[in-house]
Amino acid sequence: FDKDIRPPGKENPEDPVEVSLNMYIMELGLCSKHQELTIGAYLRQFWNDPRLTIDLGQSENGGVTTLVFRDMYEDRKIWIPDTFIVGDKYGFLHQTPAETGARSIARVKCCGGVLASMRIRSKNSCPISSDAEEVKCMFAVESYFLKANDITYKWKENG
Repeated sequence: FDKDIRPPGKENPEDPVEVSLNMYIMELGLCSKHQELTIGAYLRQFWNDPRLTIDLGQSENGGVTTLVFRDMYEDRKIWIPDTFIVGDKYGFLHQTPAETGARSIARVKCCGGVLASMRIRSKNSCPISSDAEEVKCMFAVESYFLKANDITYKWKENG
């Protein structure tokens, strides 16, 4: 098992791994003076890595066994997407352990389903005109290293 190699795609190993995202937003601020949007949230990423599938038979909690990795970027044991927020003035999501330490966790189910959750604070440029009644700010994520034929992102529906 190589933690630096991405998981295979759903239908075909060469297909991109699909990472679904959602956010629980705790803070949302708009600064017209600096033309910035600040978001404080828990960013959650979901994907399936069949290499992590294990057959444990029937467990006490109905067959759903979960391994938990706290501080998931510190001494990383599994593949984790190298996601970054486009235009974020703070840099990578996992720039330093001090930034994410005790604020990130990965849960792996026995079926290979992975949930990675981390607390983030993002500051993005958000152009605001003085006569705008409505403000639209962009929030997008990408992989730093992987190309679109290796990884796809989508917003998770229903939570």
